Amino acid sequence: MPKTLRSQVILAISLLDNGEWRRAANLSSRILATYPLYVVAYTLVARAYLGLGELGTTAKLLQRVLSADPENAEAYMYLGLIYHTSGAYPRAESCLLRANELAPSDIRVRQAMSQLYYKPIDAAPGSYPLTRFALARIYKREKMFGLALAELELLHQQLPRRLDITVELCETFWQSGQNIQAAEVASELLTNNPWCLKANLLLGKLWLNSVHDEYARSCLDLAQALDPENRWAQALLGKASPLPARIATLSWDDEDTWFEKDQGYLLEIDGDEEPEAPPPFE
Repeated sequence: MPKTLRSQVILAISLLDNGEWRRAANLSSRILATYPLYVVAYTLVARAYLGLGELGTTAKLLQRVLSADPENAEAYMYLGLIYHTSGAYPRAESCLLRANELAPSDIRVRQAMSQLYYKPIDAAPGSYPLTRFALARIYKREKMFGLALAELELLHQQLPRRLDITVELCETFWQSGQNIQAAEVASELLTNNPWCLKANLLLGKLWLNSVHDEYARSCLDLAQALDPENRWAQALLGKASPLPARIATLSWDDEDTWFEKDQGYLLEIDGDEEPEAPPPFE
């Protein structure tokens, strides 16, 4: 009987929480064999490899996560811990501050920050620097879009390679009803970062049934490959989403002992191979 993707993600999380790193890695790898672009599975297998002490492979996996989800605080946190362990303290600080900007209330991020700044784990989020990006996110959350955009546009000019800032700018334009500007920023993002999930969703939505309809549908197809259950689409676009919520399945008929065996799916991570990028818009 086919298993649901959600049930296997929950099982993988349970294995990780219990410290069963190898079994979690095998399960997450098998999910990727069916859904090879699934962002959540990359995050899960990265956690497993981190638990196994394979820091190089973990870092490569986390970079793949961030190429699709530049606002993933968990990925920045784990990268920061890897750099801290390796003695690369400036890079560790950069990643952990980025994680704190994106998820200031996450206890795991605060734990990691406490290692860097030697503060107690229960220190309030305000104990750490409030950056302009964090301030812009607060404005956006409170629907103060004018203030948020003023900060984000300035930050984007100063730090054009910060993908998390560019994604936040794109989403804020969308939420404030400035669709032309949102499409421009999304198109800019996809020119050099074709895997960006939110950019694919927003441009797919905005250009659907337009003169760019074919490209828009390719964006939506890629977004669903990155997120087979369309959870991001529902969270970002809500009722306006052209991608409905769906139950993704896995055609696995064997018994539960399979995840004792190494699937070998991730061996290519240690090489130079990358998935073939989708074609740019022309």
